[in-house]
Amino acid sequence: MELSKQYIAGLVDGEGWIGIAKHRTSTGYKLGYLFRPGCKVSMTGESALSLMNQLKVQYPKGRVSSRRRGTYKTLHTFWIKGRGPLSEFLKDILPYLQIKVKQARLVLMYFETSEKQSYLTDQEINSRIKIYNQLKDLNLRGSGRPK
Repeated sequence: MELSKQYIAGLVDGEGWIGIAKHRTSTGYKLGYLFRPGCKVSMTGESALSLMNQLKVQYPKGRVSSRRRGTYKTLHTFWIKGRGPLSEFLKDILPYLQIKVKQARLVLMYFETSEKQSYLTDQEINSRIKIYNQLKDLNLRGSGRPK
């Protein structure tokens, strides 16, 4: 059974995260860190793993993981990152997103700023930092309500 793009957008709106993670690096990158855009959907429950695996079938560049901490329920996560796969995923669901529209647009805008990670101009760096900070503000808990 194939999941509709509307259904996937609903999953991302309700159980997902769209943003940019910031990672330290010592490999010559100008800022000492780099940005990694991504999108993930996490759920618990009996049917969650099969749902995550169906997302993986439809978007094979994504990955599925499961983890359990102590006595808590097992958390199943579908994660997709990388310029090409993430762009394709976000463009597919963007018309149907209701809550995380701004986040999806900001990540797509981030990809438009530059093709490279290192040797960025000051303008490219400032643009990336601005987008990262906007996403960080949008993804604060309790701030994702539509206005």
